[in-house]
Amino acid sequence: MKKEIQLGSKGGLVFLRLAASAFLLFLLSFFFLLYPAETAKSVSEGLSLCLEVVIPSLFPFMVVSGIFVSSAVCEKLGRVFKKAISFLFSLSGACFCPVLVCLVGGYPTAAFCARQLFEKGLISRRDYQHLLLFAVNPSPSFALGAVGAMLLGSSTSGAVIFISVIIASLLLGLFSRLVKTEASDEERELISIEAQFMPFSKSVVSAISSSARAMLFICFSVLFFSAVLSVTDRLFPTKNASMLCGALFEVTCGCKRCCRKLPVEIIAGIVGWGGLCTHFQVMEDVILSRLKVSVFLAFRLLHGALSVVISSFLLKLFPQAVPTFLSEDTVLSYSYNSSLPLSLCLVAMCVLLMLGSNFALSKKQKKKENCG
Repeated sequence: MKKEIQLGSKGGLVFLRLAASAFLLFLLSFFFLLYPAETAKSVSEGLSLCLEVVIPSLFPFMVVSGIFVSSAVCEKLGRVFKKAISFLFSLSGACFCPVLVCLVGGYPTAAFCARQLFEKGLISRRDYQHLLLFAVNPSPSFALGAVGAMLLGSSTSGAVIFISVIIASLLLGLFSRLVKTEASDEERELISIEAQFMPFSKSVVSAISSSARAMLFICFSVLFFSAVLSVTDRLFPTKNASMLCGALFEVTCGCKRCCRKLPVEIIAGIVGWGGLCTHFQVMEDVILSRLKVSVFLAFRLLHGALSVVISSFLLKLFPQAVPTFLSEDTVLSYSYNSSLPLSLCLVAMCVLLMLGSNFALSKKQKKKENCG
């Protein structure tokens, strides 16, 4: 009887979740159809954001991290820094590369690197989960250049934000060793697949191909959340609601809407939080690692809160980092001096690489079937 009651309560919870998801999808579809011009404009702005900011800042680091993993460089660096990584974060030596990448590569790059290591059997599921708890940081170019120099008009402010977010990330890394996840330490011994390292030339091709696939997913997630923001702007037309929705959903739009209107400490919190768009870019890794989504989101909130506290302390030490507001509504223009044709060519190359790799895989499968 008790089991039937428990199953009934679980079934009711599942039904409520499905009903809420269906209602949300219906609401989004309704507003996309009701305001097609605004939705198209937001998607167009998201596309410009991908071409001018996301692809140039993330794609090179993703390729480099892929080369690290595919070649023997990652294993050798892991051996050198094994003791330091184990002492600080209770991780295996191979995790040194994702930790390094999270400091310079941009939000989803370290998760992308960790996934490749996990699939090769170089790190355990526990290591994979713990890396996802803290190795999600902005790139220096985004924090210092985009947020600091362009939006706040102060590179020093950008440096304070970046240092605050990095310190918060490292503190979360130290704290994550105390968090027990579903994957036990013993699983590290179970995963002992011997990695097959590629020659350098082959590792470059493999890294570009896998990075291209990941880059396409990241860009399309930015486009979708740009469309979602067009809906929230219609539902909540006030300035405060616009800033809140931007900070909640997409970090770049959130910073663009909030810079010069909110204190630097809050901007640091927004950058530390990263936005739901970034979280969905990493969600594939969260699911693959079997990390609870609630735990992942809790650590993202902690990251944002710690960034606020640390930045407020740093601003007291360096008061010159506080930018001078020209007016309440003044926001500097946000654009990179990048070439649009080159960015379009880069997207085309990503698509061609993805199609080419799929074609090669299908040919291999046909050969195996013919041999069989």
